[in-house]
Amino acid sequence: MHLSTIPVVTRGVVDGAELWVLSLSDHPFGRVLFKVTGDLTSVQVQWATIDGTSTGSSKVSSSDKTAGESQWKAPLEELSQADLEGGENGSLPVDVSASTEANIGKCVSLAFHAPCAMSLLDQNGAVLMRMLAISDQDSKTFTALLDSSSDSYAPSAKVDFACAWGAEEICISPSGEVSIEAGQDDRTVYYIGSSTNPPDSSFIPVAPVVQEVLPGAFRLSLSPSIDSVLPPAEGHYLPLQHWRRRKINWSTDVEWKKIDYATERDPLDHHFTSGYTTYRCTFEASGGAKVSLKLNIRHIAMVYCDGHAVEGQFCYSHNAFSAGAMHAVDITWAGKKRVNLTKYLDSAKTSHEVVIAVMSLGQGRSPFLLNDVRNRRGLISASLSGSARNKRWDVYGVPVSSLNDPFNTTGLPLEAEAVAENFDSDSPRWDSFPGESPMRLDLKAEDGIQWLRTSFRGPEKSYRFPLCLKFEARDSVVICAWVNDLFIGRYMYDLGPQNDFYVMEGVVKSDAENSLVLAVMTMKDTPLHVTLGPWIVDGTSGNLSPSGKPFVLQKVL
Repeated sequence: MHLSTIPVVTRGVVDGAELWVLSLSDHPFGRVLFKVTGDLTSVQVQWATIDGTSTGSSKVSSSDKTAGESQWKAPLEELSQADLEGGENGSLPVDVSASTEANIGKCVSLAFHAPCAMSLLDQNGAVLMRMLAISDQDSKTFTALLDSSSDSYAPSAKVDFACAWGAEEICISPSGEVSIEAGQDDRTVYYIGSSTNPPDSSFIPVAPVVQEVLPGAFRLSLSPSIDSVLPPAEGHYLPLQHWRRRKINWSTDVEWKKIDYATERDPLDHHFTSGYTTYRCTFEASGGAKVSLKLNIRHIAMVYCDGHAVEGQFCYSHNAFSAGAMHAVDITWAGKKRVNLTKYLDSAKTSHEVVIAVMSLGQGRSPFLLNDVRNRRGLISASLSGSARNKRWDVYGVPVSSLNDPFNTTGLPLEAEAVAENFDSDSPRWDSFPGESPMRLDLKAEDGIQWLRTSFRGPEKSYRFPLCLKFEARDSVVICAWVNDLFIGRYMYDLGPQNDFYVMEGVVKSDAENSLVLAVMTMKDTPLHVTLGPWIVDGTSGNLSPSGKPFVLQKVL
């Protein structure tokens, strides 16, 4: 036996005869060559298209004009498609011809031109084997239960072999039960099993002419619809409702921990290894004093003085030897920046505070000889000019040693309250404001770091689809996002940015309220657009495509 341009997807036994499932590619046709033992007196092929619209048969015998000739003009692996000429019935889904091949002998050649089912019969009409040729697109949804007699399966197995295709998600259990989740374009599921009974009463037998060729074949008509689960508007964005906002007050909302600046500013010493470590320096300066801050951080920082947004700093590099290098030696004495605080000081007060929120982008990922988990993170150095006096340093973060999941935190103040499942939406500490879909927020640097919380309705239980959380912003915007109580990811305009975030369907509660929580900060006034909806994909390739359709699965069985 030899195959050309036609892979075998799977093999099984149906009604006592072996079944091969073949995948037809985009080539003009695929050919299968069989060696015949004994006399080539008469071989018959009976075929039918799977929808039953066309059926027929063909025969070969020793008297055929091609029986004594070779159909292969070169070794198969060297044969071009132009040399693979079809038989006399090239307009049919499959044709059969006889040949005599060197070093092989008498052969039967099957040429498949279109998807169909076929039985290969001997001269007495007994079935030698069956073949099912499906399209390349159908083969992408094909699934099979190959051997339910294995010890790993339950003893309640009802079928030895079963296969199905035609829907986005098909699962066949060892007991022969079938579960199906269909996409928008799925219209018919076909099932073939070693049992003559359908897997479910929803299936009906295929046309009688197909049953003759392919016993145990059934079909299920589909009519999936997303109208009841997604808004019909462009983008199919889910409504984001009940918006709440709370700004971090650095004086009243944070439980500061006093530190010795010289020896206790390393976040690793406090187990602050995920997300932000926030520092505060309180000092005294007389009215009109000129004060500046000389700063060195790893890797992203936002600086606030007396409640005003001052400036940001970014220190991250893929270079080998540089400030913020992540893959070799980090030159820690480099990367310093001087920030003028004078115009931000409250002239009515002599006591002032500077807050520095520093996000670490992970530990060292340099070669093993240089990989030191003690690589400096957070605040490398900070010094105020001589006009500042009586300086005191404090730090805040979330010690990951107290968490079940050390990566499910940003280390920001008010995080536990903002993402709590039992969130108090009526709390006077949270301001409410109207929302829309898509949502536009006008971010202001003077708002500092603020928490935003909204809710959306999960899809009905019969539907399943991952969500795409999308941010569009500019300048220095940084966003940390949660869905329910799971930290989904970080949007950083200065590093990337990644605009689309994958929200697994298992995270979203079906037919119930879900929360979307954002920690947002910026150093420049800028608009932010937030959308939540399905992924838009091309129905054929599955790749993302603005002109595609929402990827939504509907449970139909």
